[in-house]
Amino acid sequence: MIKTAIIGSSSFLAKYLILFLEKENHNLTLFARQKTNFSHDFGTFSYPDTIPDLSVFLEFDLIIFAAAEGVQSSKKYSNEEVYNLNAFLPITIANFLDANNYQGKFITFGSYFEIGAQKDFKKFSETEVALSNHEVPNHYCLSKRLLTRFANDSLLKINHYHIILPSIYGKNENQNRLIPYLIESLEQNKDLELTAGTQVRQFLHIKDVCTFIILLFKQNIDKGVYNLASNDHNVVKDVVELIFKYFGKDHNNALGKAHRQDESMQIILLNDEKAKRTGWSPNVSLEEGILDYFKK
Repeated sequence: MIKTAIIGSSSFLAKYLILFLEKENHNLTLFARQKTNFSHDFGTFSYPDTIPDLSVFLEFDLIIFAAAEGVQSSKKYSNEEVYNLNAFLPITIANFLDANNYQGKFITFGSYFEIGAQKDFKKFSETEVALSNHEVPNHYCLSKRLLTRFANDSLLKINHYHIILPSIYGKNENQNRLIPYLIESLEQNKDLELTAGTQVRQFLHIKDVCTFIILLFKQNIDKGVYNLASNDHNVVKDVVELIFKYFGKDHNNALGKAHRQDESMQIILLNDEKAKRTGWSPNVSLEEGILDYFKK
């Protein structure tokens, strides 16, 4: 049986990974602040107070670092916490595994928000994301950029896979994220105040992220950095319009009433040709993914 550790197992991504890895017969050990899943072994991981001795990870075939801080602007963290958890701790783990001749696979994650503020219609390659010097709006983006640069320029011998994600979404994600926020607000007839929605984004369903990780573990894929992206790109206001249409409502009155930090990043797109050469491709369309939120 495959022994797998998920660090940050209470995250949105990790919760879906648990379901997928269970089906693949993985023996899971979940590391989080509190034990919420009683079907698997558990280890306390509560940064910065309780971090396991890193030697415990040497016994695993697969280690997934899914912990992050600063993703939601509504939550406040110190800059030190953001950099340590998002960049320096996974780098420390990678170096430790390398020094101890780790033979399994280690997975970390980046974000296309690392690209920063730019307006050109351009799909960035893995190296272009890692070397981007466009201005970023917050320390979360910068911390993730540091980790991506480390993975891109890595001198390590271990199988380290760093996956750069676009805007991931799916049922049961944080209610403050765009799609669930819109659905809940419209269901409760709340007044909405949104940005103008002119940003261009890629929305990738969480299930498509999981299928890549399953593929990555099963096959002999070269280590390194991989971009994942959806088949299509969308203007945010078009996504808003699509959801409003499910409720038979007009979206126009809600647009242009708010401002967010990511408005400075008008167009951020990933080139996922490298990932697709492994045999992976996204299968869940945006329309299918949104309809899934309404299923009981």
